[in-house]
Amino acid sequence: MAQMAIPNQNIIKISCLFFDPSRESASVGRAVLQSAGLINTQYHLDVELAVEFQTSTPSELIIVDLSPDTKEQGLKLIKLVRRVKSENCPRILGLLSAATREDLIEAIKAGVDTVEAKPLVPAKLYKKISSLLAAPQNYLEAKNYYGPDRRRVPSKDEFSGEERRG
Repeated sequence: MAQMAIPNQNIIKISCLFFDPSRESASVGRAVLQSAGLINTQYHLDVELAVEFQTSTPSELIIVDLSPDTKEQGLKLIKLVRRVKSENCPRILGLLSAATREDLIEAIKAGVDTVEAKPLVPAKLYKKISSLLAAPQNYLEAKNYYGPDRRRVPSKDEFSGEERRG
């Protein structure tokens, strides 16, 4: 079996859960994650099994496919993970194939930390994951939700005037 190429030989040494209920796209996703340097990744096709795994063996990073055909299940997983406050709250990266404004807002409201648009490029994914893990994240606690601030949704009417703060 051939060894996957890893950009700059950088390896991301964290535990990762990758959720994609589509077997076809999951196999491609696995190869890209390995090429991006994620070597300690658990793969799941089923929401309940993914939640069970996350509960018993918490991952530091959860990558969820939010393609149109798998979005409903992916959002369900994110919401289930974000319902419980934990000391080691995982970072969640959503993968969008149709990166529309509505999809982005829906992912943010569910509780993703960040999103990456497909097609996935290993070097770009490595940089995205590295910056996600390096940046401190303030999580909020609310009824049935613990995760990043969901109010960071960009405004439809971007402000173009002079900034008066700071």
